[in-house]
Amino acid sequence: MAEKDILELAKQYQEVTTMLDAIRERIEEQVRQLLDDMEHIDLIRSRTKGVDKFVAKARKMNSKNGVMKYSEPLSQIQDQIGVRIVVYYKSDIEKIRSLILDEFPEIEDLVKAPDDSWKFGYEARHMICTIPLGIRKEFEPHINFFELQICTLFQHAWSQANHDLTYKCTGEISGYEERLSAWAASQAWGADKAFNEILDNLN
Repeated sequence: MAEKDILELAKQYQEVTTMLDAIRERIEEQVRQLLDDMEHIDLIRSRTKGVDKFVAKARKMNSKNGVMKYSEPLSQIQDQIGVRIVVYYKSDIEKIRSLILDEFPEIEDLVKAPDDSWKFGYEARHMICTIPLGIRKEFEPHINFFELQICTLFQHAWSQANHDLTYKCTGEISGYEERLSAWAASQAWGADKAFNEILDNLN
């Protein structure tokens, strides 16, 4: 993508961020109302993707064929609006997901976790959901979907710290530091398992 096209894309996205913010606030309000009576919820938070992060994602190339991953970034990038729900226990994730689907139809559902049983790292439930019809009619947005993540306290804590220390790091991460991060992720995995077992036993 030529630099002039990137600048134009950034301008176009900047122009719709106010609308995206308004939609995000409405979605977060509906999620809060939907989950108002649920126990074990620590955090409900939403965000609109920043211009710099949107442009960086729009620049991504497909590793298999070397072409741009998004031919129409404004209509294809799925996480322009994001909502995160943080719960106490791992067994709460599926309960929350079931409630969410009652109000927000699902386009895509993905359990993000390392693909090797010997590895530890980022874990969360990622869903691409449809923006409710009433909101779409009111705002007529350029997208019909938003990303919703559900994770536990330990998954959230690890991802936040790891993102700050390694993902945003401008220097080189050593193998030892990667191993330390994976070790911390394994502790989060074990803590989730331990507390969920305690919860099951008490119930």
